[in-house]
Amino acid sequence: MDDIFGELDPRRRNALLRALPAASQKLITTTHLNWLDDSFRPDAVWHVAGGVLAEGSTSAFQSNQ
Repeated sequence: MDDIFGELDPRRRNALLRALPAASQKLITTTHLNWLDDSFRPDAVWHVAGGVLAEGSTSAFQSNQ
């Protein structure tokens, strides 16, 4: 699915994530993470800025909650 999260409100975004198989790999692209609810915790967060890909911190995600 490409760019689906930009088209849904936060409630529907989280419902979609919960509907996916728990053991499946999920790659999400988004401009911010503060819409994710407590049912989803990323294993990794990556940031792209100025054409550079850098690994982010999952603790930064937790501070958005």
